[in-house]
Amino acid sequence: MTTGVYRKDTHTDRLLDYESCHPVEHKKSVVKTLWSRAGNLCSTEENLKEERKHLEKVFADNGYPKSAIRRWTTAQGRKTTADARQAATRRITLPYVKGASEVAARLLRKRDVEIVHKPANTLHGALT
Repeated sequence: MTTGVYRKDTHTDRLLDYESCHPVEHKKSVVKTLWSRAGNLCSTEENLKEERKHLEKVFADNGYPKSAIRRWTTAQGRKTTADARQAATRRITLPYVKGASEVAARLLRKRDVEIVHKPANTLHGALT
């Protein structure tokens, strides 16, 4: 018996668009999660190769550049974002502002400060 990734007939292959106003960490997480899911669920090399080929097409259809996909899926043996977060000594929460938040996170990460982004506009804030 072989196993692989199952998708319902109604599945649309729609992911978090690369051009959306979300932190890069969220986009990276989409890629890494789907890539590792394929590795965990596919029982044969053939199934795995087929699934990863499908994922590459899905990522391209959702605007993800090939260079980012390659970088995020070949980070084995290097320090991962999760490892960096565990090593962080301080954590601060900041509202997410496209462009500025990525720069701030990169600069503060060098100083062992973890940035957790939150949405600038919330439903609660809009209703109050």
